[in-house]
Amino acid sequence: MYRPEGLLRCTAVTNFVFLEAPFMPELFRELSALPRFAINGPFEPCVTKLTLGCSSVALTIWGFGLVWLSIAIASIIHIRTRGERIPFNMGWWGFTFPIGVFTSATLQFGTELDSPTFKVLGTILTVTLILLWLTVSIATALKAWNGVM
Repeated sequence: MYRPEGLLRCTAVTNFVFLEAPFMPELFRELSALPRFAINGPFEPCVTKLTLGCSSVALTIWGFGLVWLSIAIASIIHIRTRGERIPFNMGWWGFTFPIGVFTSATLQFGTELDSPTFKVLGTILTVTLILLWLTVSIATALKAWNGVM
């Protein structure tokens, strides 16, 4: 089941996160009521079209991320099949952030669209991210302990 209120609530809250004032909890309570009013009230057609448009753009951007992830994996496989190794350095930490963001987006799509495909793919990406993070952490600790890094 598609639930646009989650996307709207997230958008409304993130637009006001920069405010730091004593009235913030009251503001967030007001904002959490906004999507229910907008969806069930007079703005329902506009909100539905806006949410559909935003979801389409978000899925397109996610698709671009999938293409780049595929290119990166294919490049690593190509290097490994030629018998070459990728030497470990601190730049490996740069692998964790984009995969983490892509994983987070995939899991969010699974929740918002109630899609088993996105949920399974998000789970696979989460396990992959944890394994990558552990690999990079252990390699960093070992290199630091040996004084190589």
